[in-house]
Amino acid sequence: MRLKLLTAVLLTLSGVAFFSFTPAAYPDTLSEWQIFTGKLAALQPAKGVVPYQLNTPLFSDYAEKLRFVQLPANTAAEYTPNGVLAFPNGTLLIKNFYYPAAKQPTGKQLVETRLLVNKAGTWIPLTYVWNDEQTEAYLSLAGDEIMVDWEDTDKQQHT
Repeated sequence: MRLKLLTAVLLTLSGVAFFSFTPAAYPDTLSEWQIFTGKLAALQPAKGVVPYQLNTPLFSDYAEKLRFVQLPANTAAEYTPNGVLAFPNGTLLIKNFYYPAAKQPTGKQLVETRLLVNKAGTWIPLTYVWNDEQTEAYLSLAGDEIMVDWEDTDKQQHT
């Protein structure tokens, strides 16, 4: 399967603007964010990085996802009357896309990690694409096209 990865575009959701991009202001590699400890591909969250799941996950070309959130120290997200959480400035939302892969030591072939950074009330999307060795993910402004070998829940292999 050939997977086309694309960086997010301008989006307004519930009156909140997403996207104000200054690429030079952000790390070139995912490891520089220090949101995971140990081997990067193991996706072990660092202190203060909390995993979460959605009640209604979305379909993404058969990819699985691991999600995390990091709030600034001594802050909290607030519930709003319209049902949307208000996250404090400095919040980081993290979504990792992967395919089950028996050939990988982690059992996952990571393809992309997306970060949403709340900076002054604007959510800034950053896309990091994983290298073939699964040792690092690099900031990508235009996404990439990656060949993916993956295994479904019945242990069937797909390309």
